Amino acid sequence: MKKVLLSLAVVLTAGFASAQYYSLSLVNAGNNPGELNNDDEQPSAYMTANFTGYTEILTTGSTGWSAQESIGFDFDFDGTTYSSYYADAGGVVTFESTVGASPGSTPASLPSADIPANSVCAWGLNVTGANDGVITKTFGTAPNRQHWVIWASASSSTLGAGWAYWGIVLEETSNKVFVVDMRSYSQSGGNVELTVGIQFDSTSAMQISGSPTIGSYNTATGGSEFTAVDNTYYSFNPGTQPATDAQMSSVFVPKVVTSTQGGTITGSVTNWGSNDITAWDVIWTDGTSTNTESYTNTISNSGGSANFTHSDQISLSAGDQADITVYVVATGDADNSNDTLWGSTSGASFWPTTAVLGEEGTGTWCGWCPRGAVYMEYMEDTYGDSWIGVAVHNGDPMTNSTYDTWMGTKIGGYPSGLVGRDGTAYDPSGFEVPYVIQVNEFGWADLDVTAEMDENDVVTVDISADFAVTSSADFRLAAIVIEDNVTGTTSDYNQVNYYSGGANGAMGGYENLPATVPAADMVYNDVGRELLGGIDGDAGSVPSSVIANDNVTYSYTFTKDGDWDISNLRVAAILLDNTTGAVLNGTEDHNIDYEYTDGGEDYAVLDGDTFELWDGEWVPLGTEHAIGANISLYPNPANDVVTINGVTGVANVKVFDAMGRLVINQNLSGNALNVSALEAGYYNVMIENAGVKSVSKITVVH
Repeated sequence: MKKVLLSLAVVLTAGFASAQYYSLSLVNAGNNPGELNNDDEQPSAYMTANFTGYTEILTTGSTGWSAQESIGFDFDFDGTTYSSYYADAGGVVTFESTVGASPGSTPASLPSADIPANSVCAWGLNVTGANDGVITKTFGTAPNRQHWVIWASASSSTLGAGWAYWGIVLEETSNKVFVVDMRSYSQSGGNVELTVGIQFDSTSAMQISGSPTIGSYNTATGGSEFTAVDNTYYSFNPGTQPATDAQMSSVFVPKVVTSTQGGTITGSVTNWGSNDITAWDVIWTDGTSTNTESYTNTISNSGGSANFTHSDQISLSAGDQADITVYVVATGDADNSNDTLWGSTSGASFWPTTAVLGEEGTGTWCGWCPRGAVYMEYMEDTYGDSWIGVAVHNGDPMTNSTYDTWMGTKIGGYPSGLVGRDGTAYDPSGFEVPYVIQVNEFGWADLDVTAEMDENDVVTVDISADFAVTSSADFRLAAIVIEDNVTGTTSDYNQVNYYSGGANGAMGGYENLPATVPAADMVYNDVGRELLGGIDGDAGSVPSSVIANDNVTYSYTFTKDGDWDISNLRVAAILLDNTTGAVLNGTEDHNIDYEYTDGGEDYAVLDGDTFELWDGEWVPLGTEHAIGANISLYPNPANDVVTINGVTGVANVKVFDAMGRLVINQNLSGNALNVSALEAGYYNVMIENAGVKSVSKITVVH
């Protein structure tokens, strides 16, 4: 049962109320009304610039009323239909055709002579702060749209240094009014004090209990949560509250099912009636079969909710698809229009291996960004290949401008980032929760990626996707080039470190480092170097429709930058849903294959191992290999001199380090090889003697 505090308000009147309303208070609802608005809650200018559809109607420093604004649809308030309104900086919307003096930002109980007739109040705010403003946006499609008027990053005399986000929402067709407590923060621990209600005229009004000192319920989050997960809202509904009104408020229909993993339908039912619901049924149908399950757990009145898990599972064969209808039945339900929700599912031939993409916004200038590096390393160390981490740099030498610009529209500050591009920005310390959810979700296709560089430093990236389902979704394939172990020598590579000294807590050892960590001590991992196919992948990289077990291939090319170390590059391939922007699956090639010539000999690095071309055959340097030879090396480990046993006459000896670099190339007439100049480590020794070649491995210690 969702923990939602509920209350009913009645019309408070000194005279006659011309229409009847009832109100509901959904404290800690965890969502916005109707869930049409899923945008992040950010400063006014940020939202207007980066989220399509916002209009700023009152700018920073405004006092008084806005110009007359269009709702965009007909809205009935107190028995009269309106198409426009005025908004005041103090947190008031009025439907009156003309307005007089501003009510100001000091709230009072309703009805109030300061408030015009036919008004909605979240009264007690102002927009005098640097990022403040009043903005509007309409969500949804006719005839079920919502028009939002948002006081974004607003100020309040009782809040102190901080900000608050409140919205007044007008809903088409239902003619409901909502006041939404979206986001708040106070450095001093203060809170807003508002009047929340509606006023019909100078003598009749309705207000929520606690007005004019209603505070925000989400200041405890410290303001870091800029989604609806901590939102509270108040609903003002025309008419009389029905005794019973069951709503199917959410349904989860699994996107896919397999022959071994059936599909379970879950969801929640909300009771908007004045009486408790003590018995109710949930029914789902695929158009062929109908499945009913009865429940007897009580759903509290006036906004209480209960979750359900239907015991009848969906069963489909690979390649089949089904539309699922789910509805609630309760005796005496007064409104059947909100009883039903829908979903669709497909039968899969297998369950793909899933990896999750994590993208973290960072920069050397950002003093809090060591936190991002620490948690990115934690995710990789903990979850291995099922986590693909990319550090998207801003304002430093490792910045990719395209990636950085896009990332800046998705996050509210640094460090923060995305997990699977699921529409939410997370602090790096919070990456693990969405990862655990997404890694267990259906990945749609098994992915494979290989990368190979030619002699001109042109890298070809080949992606393969084996689809598990039949689908006509707008899938795309894209790739990201990532570099590890990046270092620099200029001051731009110095890392600002607010964790220095430990006053801000331990952070993976950064508390023991200086306030500015010099470039010589910094190694940067997961650096996003190149986007192949852009952010979203090429259109047509996946056909417009695929069937279960289809194999789809697509290739990208790029030229390696001369400053990038090929031995530190890796390539991630991702499968995207272009409709939502979500990353559905991913995989990595941790090594780019390439060939090179050194000392007249041809070599290849394949999956990180080095090979030499001998007589048309690629011979691995990483393992002992001999062709018609009985050659041994001792002592092993060696200190200064290695004795080569089994050679006669002159032998050509090449020694390669662990990275495949040639460090010794000499002709020996004896059997003593001097390795005293080599650093301690592992080496591959290639010997050619009397037309016979062999490869052995030695360890050098000093």
